[in-house]
Parts: sequence; structure tokens; C-alpha cells
Amino acid sequence: MNETKILMPEKEVRVSGSDAPLTVGALSWKDGLTFVAKISQMILQQASFIAGVGEKGLASLTAEKIAEVVAGSAELCEWLLTRTVFVNSPTLQHSNTPTPQTLQHSALSGMPVVDVLRLLDAALEVNLSEEVLGLGKSVGGRLAALMPKRPGSATSTPISSATAIPAGS
Repeated sequence: MNETKILMPEKEVRVSGSDAPLTVGALSWKDGLTFVAKISQMILQQASFIAGVGEKGLASLTAEKIAEVVAGSAELCEWLLTRTVFVNSPTLQHSNTPTPQTLQHSALSGMPVVDVLRLLDAALEVNLSEEVLGLGKSVGGRLAALMPKRPGSATSTPISSATAIPAGS
């Protein structure tokens, strides 16, 4: 078994206009942290979304809830797809190099919505697996334990948009 495949999960997706499937891979750790910061900021800015999360707060987030937010943001979709989708097809590559390249903005902008949604679904499946979400919640819980307690409360002060991690590029 190829150990790289275990460490870096991938999924192949066929799209129209390509003679080979596109490969959707995992974000690097640095891009993964940036993705978390971007999506956290977006979630915190959507009051109606937060109201739907319930009393458990951000700990109750699921891949499906996050997918709704990501799908609603063209900028975040484009950011994610141009970092996780690798082109194996010469018809979609931006140069004649034999190594796979990430999908370019220009190729993405010309794709039908159904193809973009297929790619987005695969990117979220690979990058927001139950293991990733579980580890993220675990790390978040450990960090929340370090936050100052609210006066008269046994719980930490929740993250607000004023204290959220700024979204980097």
C-alpha cells in the first residue's frame, strides 16, 4: 500500500471538458490552518448560522453545516479549490509541464456549476473528514480551557468576531 495515499487522502473527480479526472487532495497544514481561520471568520459573521448551531456552540459543527457555509462563498470556494484540485489533463493545465498542477482561477471560472460543486464536495470530504473535525474540536477544547472565565460563570468566554483569528490568504 502506498503510504503517501494514507497520509495525504485523495479523491478523483471527472468534470466536463477534461480528458482525465481531476485529483482532489488534502490541504497542507499551513493552508489547513488558514482555511480554519477563514471559515471561522465567515461563520462568526453569519448570525443566523450561529443561531442554528445551538447551545453547544461551535463544538456542534458538522461537515454538512460547514459545507453550507463554504458553498455560499464564491471566494472561499475558489481559494479551497485552487489549493486542493490537481489537474492531470493537458487541456486544463496552464503550461506543458508533465507534473500535475493546481487548478487555476481561469479554468475554474469557466466550469459549469455542477462540476464546481462536485469538486467542492470532494475537497470538503477530503479536508473535513470526521478525523480532522474531531482533532480540530479537541484542539479547540484545549485552547478554550486557557481562555479567561466569564465573571459568575463556570465556562470560558466564547469567541466573538472581535476575538476570532483573522482570515489570512
